[in-house]
Amino acid sequence: AIESGTAFTHEFSALLTSLDKNDEIRNTLLSVEENSQEGALTNDMLQTEFSNIKNELIRLSTDGAEESKLYDQIFRELSSLIKIRKLDGENNNKSIISYVYNVETYLRQEKLDEALEYSLLIRNDYPKTEKLMQQWIAQLEASILTRRLISSLQTHAETIANNLTE
Repeated sequence: AIESGTAFTHEFSALLTSLDKNDEIRNTLLSVEENSQEGALTNDMLQTEFSNIKNELIRLSTDGAEESKLYDQIFRELSSLIKIRKLDGENNNKSIISYVYNVETYLRQEKLDEALEYSLLIRNDYPKTEKLMQQWIAQLEASILTRRLISSLQTHAETIANNLTE
């Protein structure tokens, strides 16, 4: 249930009770307790959520930008009708387009810590995106914590299994 992206309140309670004597695992569990009500998003869900907000992020990052040339005004109008962005993300390492590209790439590679790093850059470098990014970052952090929990539980289970076979 923890990996399904759905609520895992009952499973969480049972697990917490069973690990009463293991402080390390118990502390890890407590760090994700609030996620047990709603669940943490799977990687596919994270990709979908980010895909749903990326065009709005790009739009917000350019709202109110200085438009001194007719070309800039035309480009901005066209980009509001047609989503234009580079596919390689290489040109300008600090551009919103590059940041969005990197988040998408890291999500596809299941490198959530790196996706979080670029998400924080978007929020910090483009203040108009902060409100939209706040919820996204919370979802991403919940998924990261949940994955760490699963990894800790797997390690704990392997340790118990190894001790039983010795």
